[in-house]
Amino acid sequence: MLDIFREAPLLASPDGLRGGHFIALDARKYKQPSAIQTYDLATTFLSNGEVEDWAIQKGRFAPPSPPLNADEELEGGLRMLFAQPQSSFRSTIPEVLTKSTVLDALNLPASTIASLQLAGGTFSVHTIPEGSQVDECERLSIVFRSPQKWECTVGGLAMSHDFKTGVTTALNIGYAFDLNQCVDSSSSLPDALTKFISRVEKCQSLWPHPLFLPNLFRVQHVLRVSNFIMQDLDRQVIRLEYCVGVTKAGRSNKPHLDFPEDEDLAERQKLYIGDQLQRDNARRLMEDINDLTTKLEFTKMSASWDQHFAVFVLELLADSRRLADYRGISAAAFRETLEYVRNYSQSLCDVVQSHHARMQLQLNITLLGMDMFSWRFGQDNRVAKDFWVYWAVAIPLTIVTLSGWALWWRIEKRRFELDVQKAAQQQRKSSKWQRDGMVDGLKSHVVGIGGK
Repeated sequence: MLDIFREAPLLASPDGLRGGHFIALDARKYKQPSAIQTYDLATTFLSNGEVEDWAIQKGRFAPPSPPLNADEELEGGLRMLFAQPQSSFRSTIPEVLTKSTVLDALNLPASTIASLQLAGGTFSVHTIPEGSQVDECERLSIVFRSPQKWECTVGGLAMSHDFKTGVTTALNIGYAFDLNQCVDSSSSLPDALTKFISRVEKCQSLWPHPLFLPNLFRVQHVLRVSNFIMQDLDRQVIRLEYCVGVTKAGRSNKPHLDFPEDEDLAERQKLYIGDQLQRDNARRLMEDINDLTTKLEFTKMSASWDQHFAVFVLELLADSRRLADYRGISAAAFRETLEYVRNYSQSLCDVVQSHHARMQLQLNITLLGMDMFSWRFGQDNRVAKDFWVYWAVAIPLTIVTLSGWALWWRIEKRRFELDVQKAAQQQRKSSKWQRDGMVDGLKSHVVGIGGK
């Protein structure tokens, strides 16, 4: 049934760009007769027309026959395609990847394209034959898409592991590695991709394991989320609290900002200068606080996704004896990192939740601090043009409050009626038991007298 998702509609790019930027990674682990292990890793720039040839290993991408080192035995490896759409539309899939030829050559699930377009984030596991258990299947596939927060996301990853050869084929689509900087084969790799590949090289012994790539990408995502929260969001929260000037706790209690370059902007945007409220600044602060609150919501989704994905992989490890010790690689190599990421992501969620609550307070203070009337010397006093904001907030809030009271009253009234009914039933049962007890006592007493 999974093949039905091949027919999922593709999201069209508004700018009409359908090409992409591509880098291929080939990494293999060999074992020599002397039991010495060797490793080989190479990256290749691909044009749009070469992607299909690389996927099916055709032309200049065909493996040598006979092998260059016939004495070496392949223990496992990676064949991975990094892709970035030319379009800036986040959910665009390069046209060459929508052909079934590339997905089939990489043994990727039929749901790959549909999953990689989900901006809200997803993850799933698939086995071949379809429906088989992980300990019995021929191939294991994992597909995930991290939530689309530009500063945090690593895009999507679809991978398939062949248990017979130990080779993992994979496809990554996203903007995290700045592939647009590679214009041809003479271009050097972008810094973001270079750092990622260096992490791949440091974990050579884990290449043959099917959980290596999913965990490496997840760690990459956690690092991006953490950097965004600790650097960008923290900085914006502190600046806005400084501008509103009400919070005097923690880092906001300092006489200066942690980032001196923000002080000029913060001074110009203060809600109060002396005892005078700056109405224009209040409007701008409301806009900034609303924007930051939206960022916090999306960032919380990213941190929460990391936590859920870590639990998902931990359960996969716990349910499979095959993955617990696969090709000499113990599950402990992944479990420790997974448990750390799960707890670390929970801490990030707590930080974002704290920022969100603080921004709600700043929004209320800024909103309630705005003037209802424009008082200007020498001019007619009139209602402020932003007075509609009060009604926009007050009317829905009043409706919600009254509706909540009405709902609470109905619930309490129903609960009281049920309590009265239950008490009446218990009273009737108690009275019946008392009457039955008295009758039985009288009967016993009469029988006793008759016996005498």
